[in-house]
Amino acid sequence: MKLNRFRLVGLLAAAALIVPAHVPAPVRAASPNLVIDIAYQGTTLDPAQDYDTGMATVLGNVYDGLVRASGTTSVKIVPDLATSWKESADGKTWTFTLRSGVKFHDGNPVDAAAVKFSFDRLLKLKMGAVGDFLEISSVDAPNPTTVVFHLSTAYSGFLPSLTTLWGPDIVSPKTVLAHQVKGDLGSAWMNDHDAGSGPWMVQQWVRGQQIVLVPFPGYWKGWSGRHVGEVVLQWPAASSTQRQG
Repeated sequence: MKLNRFRLVGLLAAAALIVPAHVPAPVRAASPNLVIDIAYQGTTLDPAQDYDTGMATVLGNVYDGLVRASGTTSVKIVPDLATSWKESADGKTWTFTLRSGVKFHDGNPVDAAAVKFSFDRLLKLKMGAVGDFLEISSVDAPNPTTVVFHLSTAYSGFLPSLTTLWGPDIVSPKTVLAHQVKGDLGSAWMNDHDAGSGPWMVQQWVRGQQIVLVPFPGYWKGWSGRHVGEVVLQWPAASSTQRQG
């Protein structure tokens, strides 16, 4: 079963967290932090490896995908890193046009080469949600803002599959390869770190205790208004403590 991606913006609406779509501005914290108790801790921060609900909140806010699902009772697929897309007549080729000027947390551009790398990595690692994307036979990046997916067979669910939290998130090739050990495509390092372009960055993960997220000042949708300066996701050991939270 595929779950649509969501943002911390929606989860924390009551906390006045705002991530509007305009030019990035300096991040100004309205309060020091926001602490959220979560009952279940996931096992990895790598979107190519993770395939459970424990890291849903983190992955949905640290990473961007090509598209996302929007709505509750009526859901539609809307742009994210991709501004437009088209399907070939036979349903086996999908071409996406990327948004210009988007940066990863490491400062490198989110371009077609990064999208190709991310999907090639997912298919090579053969972990997590790879089974949901086996129809992809190859990915081309003819220019920095164009990505072409070639499918082995026409699949009507291909576009919706790109809205899931697991698998299609775009990672920075430079960060991943800088931490590669013995050809693991950075998978060991990615268990505990991020290489995304989303509004939040992973500052720290103390396993069994908490994950600390901080705003990414260069987020492509920008920051303004009131919002928290730090988000702490923690896992109380006792169920009584979870209920009190």
